[in-house]
Amino acid sequence: PSQDGRVVSKAPFEILEWKRLPAGLKIEPIGEAVDTGVLTESARSFRVTLGGDVPEGLLTAPAIASTSLGIDLEFLISANVVGPIQYTPPQRVAFGFPALGEERTRSVEIAASMPGLVLAVPTAEILGDAAQYMKAEVEIVTPGSALRVKVTLPANTPAGSYPGILRLTYPSDSGIASKDFIISGRVKA
Repeated sequence: PSQDGRVVSKAPFEILEWKRLPAGLKIEPIGEAVDTGVLTESARSFRVTLGGDVPEGLLTAPAIASTSLGIDLEFLISANVVGPIQYTPPQRVAFGFPALGEERTRSVEIAASMPGLVLAVPTAEILGDAAQYMKAEVEIVTPGSALRVKVTLPANTPAGSYPGILRLTYPSDSGIASKDFIISGRVKA
């Protein structure tokens, strides 16, 4: 994907070099600088493009260039880069602080985000201290395109802290990489 932006300056300018450019990002001028009609102002358009090698996840980073005006130009890039599979939430399953005897269930929604991708059903495994009490169950919401993983902290869990990992492992012939989520739960007495 790409977005176009316009920079207004006191005079025409050129980018001399990129001091900082996030991996997978391309910023290029579109056409020449034009007068804005206001005194000596000039406007220059740029196209910002995310390449296929931008890592998945939230991207919030500045791109900084030195210019022929002797001042730096900064673009603040903000994007949520989704891979072939979209996970909601993307990284963590948090149970908060349930009271002793209270059962809590949290869900991870899984959806294919590319047309034509058939979403295989993964196995769900709980690792770490959370494994002795929590359980995970995969539900098919829409065959081939949407799943839900329910993680349950049962009512009989004793007071204490239960960190762990929810690991989703897809069949090897699916070509989909496994995914880990941090689990945090603390049962209060």
